[in-house]
Amino acid sequence: MKKRSLWLITALMTFALLGVFVMQLYYIRESYKLNSKLFEQNVNQALNAVVNKVQALNAVDHIGKKDLDFKLQRKQSDLDRAQEYVELREKFKEEEEKRKRENFRQIVDALNYQDTLVKMNFGDGVDPFGRRV
Repeated sequence: MKKRSLWLITALMTFALLGVFVMQLYYIRESYKLNSKLFEQNVNQALNAVVNKVQALNAVDHIGKKDLDFKLQRKQSDLDRAQEYVELREKFKEEEEKRKRENFRQIVDALNYQDTLVKMNFGDGVDPFGRRV
């Protein structure tokens, strides 16, 4: 073989080897970019999952607080109603006592009136049977 063809073959092989090397670098770089994007997607998905869980927990916590507030308000309302009932019952008892006293006073007044009438009709203090009153 001639020296010149040997140099030509060596040059072509070197050029081919450089081409393969450049191609491998290109594929390695593309693989790195693709893996970087995949890693970013996985990280974003994980972060989104965490955000969704935190939001769900916050929503549950908020609903729980509202439920507790509602229960406290309802309990206070029940206590207020019970207090009003007790007050109305006491007021009714007082008015009932007042009505009884008034009724008793009217009965006593009526009896006193009748007694006065009897005394006026029988002013001498003798009852219809002749006894001294």
